[in-house]
Amino acid sequence: MRPTRPRVIDAENGIIIGRYGKEVRRRSKGYVVLVMDGKKQYVHRVIWESVHGPIPPHLEINHINGIKHDNRIANLELVTHQENMRHCIRLGLRNTARGERSPRAVLTDDLVRQIRALRAEGVGIRESARRLGVRQNQIENVVYRRTWAHVA
Repeated sequence: MRPTRPRVIDAENGIIIGRYGKEVRRRSKGYVVLVMDGKKQYVHRVIWESVHGPIPPHLEINHINGIKHDNRIANLELVTHQENMRHCIRLGLRNTARGERSPRAVLTDDLVRQIRALRAEGVGIRESARRLGVRQNQIENVVYRRTWAHVA
């Protein structure tokens, strides 16, 4: 068994040296994470707190250049959630396209109108899904306006 070393935080370079003398590189959704005291911790938060102290409630750490694994202190800033989301959209990191323009869209505006027309005629969700060749949960989301609320 290797001897353990205390963690070293290098805020200028945005890295943490782990117990065994190696840089922490484990990633979760693009963010570098480590386990401290049995809890998953984001490295960018640990680095920020090592320099500036605790992060106030309702504030977040933003990566200025948009690169989630670039944890240099010069690349981190304290912002509100709303500011973080605006920054994310401005850099193109978050898709704001709705309906057919979304790359994840399964339905079309016309299909959504057909779903709503069938429901207006009293056709059930299961039958609508069968007729239109889509899943029942997609029909439910349209009918209850969880998705596609912008389509009349």
